[in-house]
Amino acid sequence: MEPAQPQSQDPHLLFQLGTFRFALPLAAVQGVERPGRFTAVPFAVPWLRGVTAVSGAVVSVVDLGRFAGGDPAGTTPGARLVVAHWAGVTAGLLVDQVTGIAEMPAEVSPPPPVRGPLAEYWRGAHTVEGQVAVVLDPQRLLHAAAFHAYQVEAPAAAPAADHSEPE
Repeated sequence: MEPAQPQSQDPHLLFQLGTFRFALPLAAVQGVERPGRFTAVPFAVPWLRGVTAVSGAVVSVVDLGRFAGGDPAGTTPGARLVVAHWAGVTAGLLVDQVTGIAEMPAEVSPPPPVRGPLAEYWRGAHTVEGQVAVVLDPQRLLHAAAFHAYQVEAPAAAPAADHSEPE
């Protein structure tokens, strides 16, 4: 009988969004920042909080709570901006709290049978320190069509008044 092969482990960043605990592969994380000032973007969807400079680059700031259709994220003192990058797309993900880094098996368990925020981007789940951590798929999240729909319809401009002289 051959000994069991050890399962490969991948580091994941753990964070809170409301009452849900999420994990994002560390390979998709460029950094974690304290949220600073954001510059608003006119006619942007409500979940796009604006843009900010991170290490000299302009990054979109996505409120993951609002993106998921829930309460705004980042309103607590522990709020953080997770700078995520995957396959050419970089975004700042505003979360309620970063709780640590954990090694997780590369193979994930199926997602829990409950529904929750960002469910269409869940890859699976693991139990970490006695709590379920839902693993997000960075490819599906950062490349989703909804994630790139930043603008809402601008209000129609009033027709320009004709100030020409009558002939």
